[in-house]
Amino acid sequence: TDETAAIGRKSLRLVDGPQQHTFNPHIFYDPNFLEGRLEARFWVRMEAGAHLYHEWRDYSSPYNTGPSVAFREGAVYSGNQRLADLPNGVWAQVTLTCVLGARATGKFDLRLEVPGRPALVRRGLPCNPEFRNLRWFGFVMDGQTPAVAYLDDIVLKRIQ
Repeated sequence: TDETAAIGRKSLRLVDGPQQHTFNPHIFYDPNFLEGRLEARFWVRMEAGAHLYHEWRDYSSPYNTGPSVAFREGAVYSGNQRLADLPNGVWAQVTLTCVLGARATGKFDLRLEVPGRPALVRRGLPCNPEFRNLRWFGFVMDGQTPAVAYLDDIVLKRIQ
């Protein structure tokens, strides 16, 4: 959409509402990263009532979850831990880092940057200790009421 953007002129607009499956709408990518230190960075803008989460998964059955953050009710969460307030209608940059493969630790780091505030940095947030490779990199709107969220400038790369 060209309604709003963090970088450039357009962003991805996710529209939620009553669904048969609460994981819709969702988008994901299989980057097939098996080892190394990865960094994901994206901009997010939540509007009133939106519920969005970002998650890394492997292809185990059942799958193991790596880094995971949720944005809902004016806040950012990791698991059940409320990490910070996140006002509606404001772009925030999120950066996640995690090690894969034999050096995996079952932990990830988060950096949240909201304009006008000091950056929030949380190191060693827990994820599944069995998470070793990234085969599902996704965003899920999991609310059941009409709501909108925006994503922009999504980057995923190996940094080591």
